[in-house]
Amino acid sequence: RYGITVTLGIWIGPDMKKNRIEIDKAIKVALANRRVIDRVIVGNEAILFGYVTPDQLNAYGREVRAALPNRIKVSTAEPWSTWLLNPDIGRYVDFVTIHLLPYWEGIDVHGALAFDQHAIAHIRQEFPGKPIVIGETGWPSEGRTRVNAEASLANEAYYVRNFVQLALEK
Repeated sequence: RYGITVTLGIWIGPDMKKNRIEIDKAIKVALANRRVIDRVIVGNEAILFGYVTPDQLNAYGREVRAALPNRIKVSTAEPWSTWLLNPDIGRYVDFVTIHLLPYWEGIDVHGALAFDQHAIAHIRQEFPGKPIVIGETGWPSEGRTRVNAEASLANEAYYVRNFVQLALEK
C-alpha cells in the first residue's frame, strides 16, 4: 500500500541442518509475500567467516533462484574484497551486495569515500553489467582506533553525511 518493499535475508551458518530450515522457510515466506519481497539475500558474510564454501553458497543461491519468480532477485552479501577473492560467488547472483566498511580496514575517515569508490570500481570491473547494492556501510561512534581509523561521534557523522551525499550524486 505504501510502496515499501522487503529484502528477505537467509542466514547461512556452519550448521547445514539449520541452513536447510532457513532456506525452506525463506522460500515459503517469499512465495507467500511475492508482492512485497523484491530481493532475497542468501547468506551474510558466510564466505568471510568460513561457514560454507563458495560451491555450497552457490548451490544454496541456485536453489533459491530456481524456487522464486524472476521478479524476485537473488544475491549474497559479503565485504567487497571477499567478492574479489571468491569471484565464483558472483556467477549465479542477480546483483552483487557488498559491504563497505573502511573503518574496519583501517582507513582514515577523510580517505574513506575515496576508498569506497575504489572498492566499487573494482567490483564493477570484476562483475560487469551486474547491479551493485551496498548492503552495509558506516562508521562507529565508539571503539578502538584501527590503524588510521578513529572511532568517534564526529567521524561517524562526517562519514555518514558525506556517504549519503556521494550516494545521492552517484
